[in-house]
Amino acid sequence: MKKILFAVLAIVVFASCSQKDITEPEPQVTGSVFYKDANIAITDVKAKGEGSAMKLQFSSLYEKNVAKMEIMSGPYENMLCFIHEESIPSNSLQRKNYNITEDNANTTQRYYVIKYTLKSGGWILTPAFKYTK
Repeated sequence: MKKILFAVLAIVVFASCSQKDITEPEPQVTGSVFYKDANIAITDVKAKGEGSAMKLQFSSLYEKNVAKMEIMSGPYENMLCFIHEESIPSNSLQRKNYNITEDNANTTQRYYVIKYTLKSGGWILTPAFKYTK
C-alpha cells in the first residue's frame, strides 16, 4: 500500500512540474535589456545632458496589463521625485520609444527610476539608472 501511495504521489509531483500555463507568446527580447518581467521589458536606457535639462530615453519591448508609467528622478538614489506620468491605454507587444525631458536637472549625477502601475493596482519599480555628466 505504501508503494502505491508513493508511486501516485511521485506521478502527481512530476506531472505538475511539466505542465505550463497557456499564455500568449512572449515577444522576442534581444539586445541590452535593462529590466524584464512578465509585464514589461525595458531596453536602451540613455540619458543626455543639454544645458540645465536632462533627456532620458528608453524603449519598452512590451507592456502587458499596465495602466500607467511614471518617471522618478533625483540627485540621489534614495531621494527621488516624480517628473513624468503617462497613461498606458492598452497592451502592446510592439517596441515603444520614450523621450522624457527634465528641466532644471543641474547636478553632475542623476538617478532615474521607472514606475509602472498595473491594472490590478500593483506596481513595478525598475532598478535605478545612474547618469553622470
